Amino acid sequence: MWDAEIERYIESLPSWIHPALVQATLKKIQISTKTNSEIVLNWWKRNQPSLEEIKKIPQRAPSNSIKSLLSFLWLDKNDFTWKNVLDLGWWFWWVAANLEETAWYITVVDPVFWEKNLKKLLVENISSQERAINSREELIKNNSNIPKITKNSIETELVLDEMKWWLNYNPINNKNIERNASFWEKIDWVMDKSQDYVFCNYVLTKEIVKFEEVIKEIYRVLKNWWQLIYSDNILDEDEEKNKKIIEELTKYFEIEIKHKDKSKIIIICTKK
Repeated sequence: MWDAEIERYIESLPSWIHPALVQATLKKIQISTKTNSEIVLNWWKRNQPSLEEIKKIPQRAPSNSIKSLLSFLWLDKNDFTWKNVLDLGWWFWWVAANLEETAWYITVVDPVFWEKNLKKLLVENISSQERAINSREELIKNNSNIPKITKNSIETELVLDEMKWWLNYNPINNKNIERNASFWEKIDWVMDKSQDYVFCNYVLTKEIVKFEEVIKEIYRVLKNWWQLIYSDNILDEDEEKNKKIIEELTKYFEIEIKHKDKSKIIIICTKK
């Protein structure tokens, strides 16, 4: 039983904090009826930015869908049959829409799942992606001789399909897909060496993400000799960070750079 002070404190927490994560946190730091609730507050301040801080970061439309990423790597959904897959995502798309039929269990980690009105947020994201598609269609009409624009438009539509998959997500019907409202630097409820594959796409270069800690968590949960599939943008402001990320990855993994140009990087990392 929590004392009245703890109960009041829990009730006063921001609405975006998932109740299960609150309870797990309280249990982990062993809050008792004699413990001041300020310990909880200080723990949150030290370890995690708020969801509102995350939502202030401008979203970049991903330059490839998971479907295209797998195709580029000569993988298909059957390569993940009976495998545990962890997806470190940024908002609504990616792995679940493509591997739900074959993967044994898919865990999608993203603090956005703390948001209580997820449906509204998802619809807003879908609308934003649809506007991006309409803009590219206008560009195609006026620049049909530029194949890159056409290719980007196709990719944007694939990403839209992956986003729309979440409209019908139901934990009862999608029993092998779990939404985990952890931060990427501290993945709760995922056991050590429990994952066969980890996808990390368009996360590590984000300004609030501590990529060194995320990489340690990926190493922790990945089984020996299994793989991290990493992809990210390379923009002018990201180039130096990507070099640091690669250096950090080599401390823990055998890396194979599958693709690198002025806009994107794709790496396969095998746990040593």
